[in-house]
Parts: sequence; C-alpha cells; structure tokens
Amino acid sequence: MKTLIWGFAIFADGLLVQLLVWRFRRPQRQTKAMLLLMFGVALTAGLAFFLNPGGFSVFSVPSPQTPLETAHALSLTVSLILAWMITFSAVEADSPSLVIMRRIKEAGPAGLDKNDLYQYLNDELLLTPRIRDLITDKMAVETNGCYALTAKGARMTRLFIFWRKLFKLDKGG
Repeated sequence: MKTLIWGFAIFADGLLVQLLVWRFRRPQRQTKAMLLLMFGVALTAGLAFFLNPGGFSVFSVPSPQTPLETAHALSLTVSLILAWMITFSAVEADSPSLVIMRRIKEAGPAGLDKNDLYQYLNDELLLTPRIRDLITDKMAVETNGCYALTAKGARMTRLFIFWRKLFKLDKGG
C-alpha cells in the first residue's frame, strides 16, 4: 500500500509542478520539459527519502524507509510518468480522429455533410502542425524546401517500425 500511495503522490506532485509551469509559460519543447520536471520531482523525492527515511507521511502512511521501498515507489512513479508522456503527446496535438469527432459533434443531430468535412480536413489543420512539431523536437530539419530526418528522428522511426513489425501491424494510421 505504501508503494502505491507514495508512487502516486510523487507523480501527482510532478503533475502539479507541470501544471503550474504551463500556466505561466508553456515551454516550446513540451515533452522534453515535462520529462525534466517530472523526473526532477521524482529525483527530489528519492533524495528526501534517502536523507529522512520515514520522515514524511501522506494519508497517515509514512514515507519509504528502506532503499527497496524507495525503489518500488520510484519505479511506480517512473511508470506513471512514462504513461503520462504518451498520453500528454496525444492531448497536446489534435489527432485526426478527434478532429473528425469534434466537427461532427459541433454539427449537431442533423449530421455533417461529407464534403464539408473533407474541405475542413486540410494540410494546414492536420499536416503542418505535425511537421512543425517534428522540427521543434529536432526529429526533422527543413533544408531548401525538403524535409529530412535527424539522427534522433531516424532512431525514433526505427523504433516504431520495429514495434509495428513485431506486432504485425498494418502500415496505416
């Protein structure tokens, strides 16, 4: 129970720090900033547990007292951080499916004309923001009107291709 409570408490603290930072100034490279903040909070908590074992409590549950208890709480925290990273990237930019569903909902009970939907779903809405994100995250560069992957982008692409092949997933989105 201690692991569960403290793992979630550390993660919640990181989420609160992220929320406060984003309210005042949203970073340009959001995923990187989020990971630095969250892992910084987890590292601080681990250091606090090491320096003062059992010295804190949440809901009357004392903080981890042994290195093993600390490792368990921090491993749960790291798992939650990584899950949040994936979720946050989905929330950060509108997915095509979410854009379509929101547009249909806005149309009301009468429904949305198919031609209006196709006209609305253009490159400016779907493609341009994603390319901009790739460049901002240094996954791709634009030179003389051509896009190319950086070494970081190529590694990420190979990783996703590997997982898609491993699970025999289609190439579609």
